[in-house]
Amino acid sequence: MGIELPCEREADLVRERLLDTRPEIPGIPDEWLSEFLTDGKYVRPRLLFLSYYAAGGEVVGQDVVDAAASIELIHCASLVHDDILDDAETRRGLLSAPLLIGEPLSTLLGDALFTEAFWLGSNLGPQVAQLTREGVQDMIVGEAREMVHDDPDWEPDEAEQVAREKTASLLGTACATGAVLAEADEDIRHRFRRFGVQIGVAFQAVDDVLDVAGDDETGKPMGIDARVGAPNLARALGGDGADEARQIAMERVERAFELLAPIPETEGKKRLLDLAEFVSTRER
Repeated sequence: MGIELPCEREADLVRERLLDTRPEIPGIPDEWLSEFLTDGKYVRPRLLFLSYYAAGGEVVGQDVVDAAASIELIHCASLVHDDILDDAETRRGLLSAPLLIGEPLSTLLGDALFTEAFWLGSNLGPQVAQLTREGVQDMIVGEAREMVHDDPDWEPDEAEQVAREKTASLLGTACATGAVLAEADEDIRHRFRRFGVQIGVAFQAVDDVLDVAGDDETGKPMGIDARVGAPNLARALGGDGADEARQIAMERVERAFELLAPIPETEGKKRLLDLAEFVSTRER
């Protein structure tokens, strides 16, 4: 990964929570599901924890863990549904759900993961509920926008819009939720949400670069976006698109840093900014 990802202790708490709440569905191997739920990078939970600390939170209680677990379950549900739409063969080093259990059961699995996510977030208050609603709704709109796009080519602004909706909005939800649980004021919460969106756009831009310029060493197979007709900023930019997309990622990170400039300098903020910078320079 290039750096040691922060909040590993907190991430372990999320893993335990996901194992405790994983749905039991006939026909879905429990061992596969457990590995699928616990083998991710947990970028969204880590952003939530770091935002919580940066916004003044101190002790991570069960509410913060449940919020982080809910965000990760939403992400996992979206991956399952994505793999159905994209005919993906692998996910997180495993057979994809559609290849392992078929599309009908995979659809039910995604629905079940969404249900568990909403249950975990049910006691976190109306502000978190609204943030979650907005993040999931944006994700659905972005997916739908991609599905109805009947041109195999994408303009750069179109690719970035889908990235903002499908990927970045949920990262914004994670960061803003951390700030809400730290009882930050409204201006600070908005700053954290916008921060997360900028980081999400940067994250997706780098992911797009790896799709057009990946290799065996990066661990990222190439050409998936082109095969399924998905928007890809690096490809949409043409020519030196990979370099331009990386530059856009760095610009989005700079904007994100500016948004948090009024936040007091603390260890929590430093670790959050370190993670944000990493997403614009990662190689896998």
